[in-house]
Amino acid sequence: DHFNCLAAGNETFTQRYLLRDADWRNGSPVFVFTGAEGGDVTGILGDYGSVLALAAKLGAMIVAIEGRFFGQSLRADSGSSDGRPAANSTIGVLSVEQMIEDYAAIIESIRNERGPGGWSSPVVTFGGSLAGTLAALTRLSRPWLVDAAFASSAPLFGWV
Repeated sequence: DHFNCLAAGNETFTQRYLLRDADWRNGSPVFVFTGAEGGDVTGILGDYGSVLALAAKLGAMIVAIEGRFFGQSLRADSGSSDGRPAANSTIGVLSVEQMIEDYAAIIESIRNERGPGGWSSPVVTFGGSLAGTLAALTRLSRPWLVDAAFASSAPLFGWV
């Protein structure tokens, strides 16, 4: 929990992300998929063929982040991978704001691990539906961290 660790506990959980940097070099873009309700990040990424093709053409790094409480990115007390919360769940820490904080922390960590080259590379978040909303909101709330967002079919009314 990024905001209220006293209420939800200060436990951490493993958040899965995939990283492909075979063609990446310092200064090349970093494309970040902001996972959401689609579930397992290994299955949904293929739905973004045009973005993946562009990444290959530009020599971009691809980072696909699984949304908290989806796929295998579950807290121990969050229930099962089929989306049913446990009776004593802390599913209250599943929110757009929490997910944006997750994405920002992972993006910042990846940029720092790459040294100056990580910070000279533009970061573009992308997604569709809720993932698109999260891509856009991550950009809007972290303009120093994310340079652009590609948000397809993203419901933004009420957020911006």
